[in-house]
This record gives sequence, C-alpha cells and structure tokens, in this order.
Amino acid sequence: DDRRPNPRAFALMVDALRANGWDGCCSDARPFGATGRMRAYCDWQNSLTRPAELASNRFVEIPALHQTGVFTRAAVDAVLNATGGCYRDGPAPPFAQDGAVGSTLDVPVDLWWWLEFFARGLTCGRVRSPPATDEELPETALFGWRQHPRQKTRVHGRLSLENLRAIKLDAFLRSYAPRRVIVVSVGRTLEAWAAGLRAHARAPEAVEAVEWRPSKRQHAEDCPPQILSKDCVRAFAYGDARARQ
Repeated sequence: DDRRPNPRAFALMVDALRANGWDGCCSDARPFGATGRMRAYCDWQNSLTRPAELASNRFVEIPALHQTGVFTRAAVDAVLNATGGCYRDGPAPPFAQDGAVGSTLDVPVDLWWWLEFFARGLTCGRVRSPPATDEELPETALFGWRQHPRQKTRVHGRLSLENLRAIKLDAFLRSYAPRRVIVVSVGRTLEAWAAGLRAHARAPEAVEAVEWRPSKRQHAEDCPPQILSKDCVRAFAYGDARARQ
C-alpha cells in the first residue's frame, strides 16, 4: 500500500491550505518499489508548487496524485456537483450534469478530479517533504507511492496515449470554447491533435496545424508567424518539457 511515513503530513498540508487561502493542498510524492521511470515523473510533479503551476500543467499530465492532497469541503462539493455527489472513474453516471469532461469518455479518477477542479477556478498548492537522506522512503517523506508491475498506471487501457489525448482535448475545448485554434507540434502528434479538434462535437470554427521543432538556439521571433496570431487559442503539444518551455 501507499504510505505516509511522516506523522505530520496532514497537519503541514492543512496549515499551508489555511495560511494561503487555497481550496486544496497536496504534498510531494516519493515512489518506492519497482520505480522504473516513475521517479522522474514524480520529480516533475513535485517541482510544481504554486497553484498557477499546477493549474497550467493539467493538460500535460496530472499535476499531483490526488491521494496526496487535502481539500476544503466546499471545493469537494463543487467538483462533485456535476456528478451528483459521486466520484467519477470511467464514463459519467447517467444522472451526471455536463461537466468539464465529456460524459462518455473513460476517464481515470485522478485526471477527472484535476480537470474538474481547475475548471471551476479552484486553487491548490503543494508542500514539500523536509530534507532527508537518500534512502528509498525516509521517515520524513510526506507520501510514499508504492510501485509494482500490475498497477493500473502501467497496464490499464484507459491510460493509453490515445485515450488520454481524447480526454485532454475534450476538457480543453470545454474550458476555453475557442473559435480558432492553432495547434503546434510535430509529426503524428500534430496530426492526431488537429484531427481530434476538427472531429469533436465542440470543434472550433477553424483549426490550423503548424509544425515546429523549437530549440534552445531559436528565439521567439524565429517561430512560424502563425503562432504569433492574437485572435486564437494556441495549443502546444510536446511531450518533451524542454520543447514546451
């Protein structure tokens, strides 16, 4: 099972939530067990500490493990309102209202939570574990995320790139309702995002696909001129963090 070695984990999060007036507060996460590449994944999540950072990265990946957090009752009620008070793990229940994510999509509970949470303008920050030794799961860690070969994160079909893209694309259109979208990426990723935007029931009036491979040697003025348009929403679809930056 997951672990909370530090007995002050909840107290530290509640104190930070109250001091900052946040709607939620999560802790960092430290993977243990068969970690593989999950350590780099958690390092990325843990680097997001301010509410604006967590919110803006929700279309990249979940900005935190939802089980690492505490939330105000008002925030939980606001998120669950669209689903009649139920958590959603998969398609929406038949009595659900129209939320931030399409009702027929097979949505993992953690991704659903954060998309609905930030769609309502709620805020969540992060507290970090106190300094520790290099042992796998030190007693100062606020949350330990157990890794094993059969966990759903690794094997469940709903976590395929295609399904996650469909969920993010749907939430993106519901959140911004853009009339014109310029999607910027490369290769099959660009093709898939552009095709998904055009085929969606809430499709923008115009979708323009721009292929661009940014690099550190380029300046902003070196980008394709379409990207600088002001009458649009720009969607940058890059898996590499350096390209997004």
